[in-house]
Order: sequence, then C-alpha cells, then structure tokens
Amino acid sequence: MARYRRIETKIWGKKEFFSLSKNAQLIYFHLLTNPFSNGIGLYQASIEGLAHHVDMVSTSYRHGVDELINGGLMRYDIEYQVVYLTKFFEQEKPSNPAHFTSLLNEIEEIPGTVLKSQFINDLLALSEQWGEKYRDAVDMVSTWCLRDVDMVSTSSPQSGTGTGTGTGTEEKKQAKKDLPVSLPVDEKEHSTEIEHKEKQKAPSEVVQVFDYWKSVLNHPNSKLDDKRRTKIKNALRLGYTVSQLCQAVDGCSKSAWHMGQNDDGKVFDSVDLIFRNADKIDSFIAKDSSPPIAKTKTQQKWENVANTALAWAEQGSEKITGGLLDAPKR
Repeated sequence: MARYRRIETKIWGKKEFFSLSKNAQLIYFHLLTNPFSNGIGLYQASIEGLAHHVDMVSTSYRHGVDELINGGLMRYDIEYQVVYLTKFFEQEKPSNPAHFTSLLNEIEEIPGTVLKSQFINDLLALSEQWGEKYRDAVDMVSTWCLRDVDMVSTSSPQSGTGTGTGTGTEEKKQAKKDLPVSLPVDEKEHSTEIEHKEKQKAPSEVVQVFDYWKSVLNHPNSKLDDKRRTKIKNALRLGYTVSQLCQAVDGCSKSAWHMGQNDDGKVFDSVDLIFRNADKIDSFIAKDSSPPIAKTKTQQKWENVANTALAWAEQGSEKITGGLLDAPKR
C-alpha cells in the first residue's frame, strides 16, 4: 500500500463531507489511511477489523460507515468485505498514465464483488477528463478484471453494498445493469460459482490478520507463505474472530519480553508463536487487555529465566545463543 494519501484542504468546504458527524469524518480519514487500504480506494477489510484498529466499538464504526454510504462517499460489500471509496481518484489523481496502470494491477487482489464493476464505470468517466491514455488503461484492465464480477452479481442472492442494515435490492439491480454486456452468464455453472465464491471469502480474513501483524509488529517485507496461512486459518477455525486475532497481535506488541527486553535481546513475535494454539492466543489477548505492570529487577530476572526456558522448549532443538539455557548436549 502507499505510505501517504493526498487530501485537499477544500474537503472541509464540501457539503457532502462537512455535513457528516465528527465520528463519520474520522472514519472517512481512517478508511483512506488504514493498513488494509491501497492506492486505488478499493480494498478488502471487515468492519470489525477496521474498528479494532482504532479501538472503536464495531457498532459505532458501522454507523459511521452507513453515514458515509448515505452521503455517497463510499460503498461497502458486506458479503465480500470490500470497501470502495467513491471519491478516491477525484482527490488522488495519478501522476501519469504509467503510474495509473501500475495502480490498477491491485484490482487483481479483489474478489468478484459487484463493486469492481461500479469502480470501473466510475473510472471510465474520470479517465474521459484525464485523457486518452488513461482511458486506454481502464479499458485494458476491464477486459480481465470483471469476469468474476458477472459470476457473483448474477448467482449470489446475498451480495450487497451496505453494512447489513438494509435489503440491498435496488443496489443489486443497479449493479447488474452496470455490468458489461460482453460477459455472458453460464447458468449451468451456478453451483460451481457459489463454491468458488466461498473459497474466495475465507482467505480474505487470513490476509487481514496477516497484514495487521505486518503493520503492528513492523514486518513490511514478510510474505504470507503456506505455513503462516495455515496458522492463521487454524486460529480462525478455532472460533476466534479477526478482531480477537488482531488483539493477540497487539498483546504481543505490548509485551516487553517478547519485544526483545530479555537476556538474549531476541524478539519473539512470529505468526507461528502468536497463533500456535488457543492457550497462546488467549495469553496474548490477555496481555492486550491487561498489559504487564512494572516489576522489580529480581522479579524481572526470574521471569526472563522462565520465558527463556519456555521459548527454548517451544523451539525444539534450536539453540538460543547467548541465553541462560542452551540445548542439552547429546
């Protein structure tokens, strides 16, 4: 994701923004800048995960999102957990067509929500103002990125663009009308498409947790390999929510010992450690809810001994160099 966003000062003079509640204004800025966001204003994120990131009750965050939707500043697909900031490119015009083309590659990471169709249609209108090369970039992307949109919008009776408080009927009708006629629907593949859609939904929560771990614990270059994906997926299968797993990450970040204040000076903050099992997850959530109080030097020394021994045991035969305990000689 980009490290900064361009926000014009005249936003405060726009009725659509100034008329919002303070809560909705704050949420709008958060939607622009949170760790899940990207450079196109169309990205996956659950309301629960977004609310947790700013330590806000999810119902309060949801009310703010509803206000933004009613004000025309965003759309939200509750089924695929996709955010679309409808005014994003009006204030974030790409520097040149090549930059624009590069940004549009991020659409590939978005599942088949109807919002992709609306996103492309809005970009087509904007690109007419920007010039022919921008229009060509949108045309090129639309040839491949909307294929799965046709699948979802016609075979999913539950897809919508709100936060769950309405029926979404009119929006779904409009979304179907907006779809390109060049993408025919094969009704025979209806069941297969729904099955494929369900497979797409599950990884999104895994990615949200992983991205949160990368952001909070400062691992920007880490990759979501099979081992990390499995650990997070297993944690979700245990019944933990995205918010709870993010809370476990926060708990690890608040533990001085895990952050390197131990006799080895080693940081213990891996995905494998935090989400190893239910006991580990619960312990890190507890650290977030009740951060450790200051200890005497003696108390800290013995806690370091115990933690080092535990870390040594968990890592099997791997040697913890320079610590209080070494692997036993054979």
